[in-house]
Amino acid sequence: TTNAAAPVSIDITFPEPAEVDLIALFPVALINNNNQLAPRGFPKRFYIERQLMDGSYETVVDHRHAEYRLDSVAPHPMALVYLA
Repeated sequence: TTNAAAPVSIDITFPEPAEVDLIALFPVALINNNNQLAPRGFPKRFYIERQLMDGSYETVVDHRHAEYRLDSVAPHPMALVYLA
């Protein structure tokens, strides 16, 4: 058996096609035992893809093969990589 959580999928649908120039993820934070705000509940491995006008998908952020380093509670802008 494994303790890995089941994958979670989040879909964001715009009312009409739109260009996305920035994606920023905000980590969940808590007050730790040292009474400091600390990050918690952020995905260690994830990817973000967009749906193209023809219905196909393109990966624009990919952290599936290495854990994403999280060292603060600040927003984390994702550098978008367009493969087209």
